Amino acid sequence: MDADELLANYAAGGRAFRFANLSGVNLHDIKLSGANLYFANLSDAKL
Repeated sequence: MDADELLANYAAGGRAFRFANLSGVNLHDIKLSGANLYFANLSDAKL
């Protein structure tokens, strides 16, 4: 999943991103209040 797909899902009301592969994704300055990132792969992600 890339940042655009994550933001589109979040904007549509999605908050469940459990086990999502977000490795290498630039999430700097992105607000994801209430998002469930339990066990999401954030390796090399820019936070």
